Amino acid sequence: MCTEAERLHDRWIRLEVIFHAAVRLPARRRAPFLRAASEGDALLARDVEELLRADDAAHRRLHRIVAGAVASLAAQTGAERG
Repeated sequence: MCTEAERLHDRWIRLEVIFHAAVRLPARRRAPFLRAASEGDALLARDVEELLRADDAAHRRLHRIVAGAVASLAAQTGAERG
């Protein structure tokens, strides 16, 4: 018989495994993968989807920051050469 702590630990491990597999997939393949991997556990699928959205948002933000830094550096370099 599992304790509540063991069940939560097992659930977290399952969520982590599914997330890491899903994050490597193209966006269009994630939903079918999650349906199969979550085996009917709608809450698990929703939790993984939330993590994927947060991960995507973090990547978009990082991309904007890097693009801004590159543009700023390019402008500085161009001004120094100009």
